[in-house]
Amino acid sequence: MNYKNKVSILLLTVAVIILIFTMISGLVIGSETFRGAGTYYAWSFILPYWFSGIAIAVVFVALAEIIEQLQKLNSQGEDKFAFSETDSQQVLDEKLKEDGTSASPTKDYTVSWIVAICLLIVFILLAITSM
Repeated sequence: MNYKNKVSILLLTVAVIILIFTMISGLVIGSETFRGAGTYYAWSFILPYWFSGIAIAVVFVALAEIIEQLQKLNSQGEDKFAFSETDSQQVLDEKLKEDGTSASPTKDYTVSWIVAICLLIVFILLAITSM
């Protein structure tokens, strides 16, 4: 797992932190100490914490892997299809000039970032409320 994308590295880091936090908090919340009898672990409390933490961590790792694979596809696609993309851009520019509109459409990723941040917040809230 050699991640080069900063977002995928961040998601992987968050997954590890959530996993460690849920494992430790499951043990802390599920342990009961009796006087002189030692510590008793209530597995009915521990296991749901662990399973929810593992599930959320797996989702974050999957998102990190998806982003990394898309980054690799994007970088391969730029090298492989550079000539055809240039040709299609020239055709698009000519058509747009004929219509009298702007010849260079811009890419706006604002909505994508907002959706990604909202999903991140939802997963973090799910992790917190499952504890």
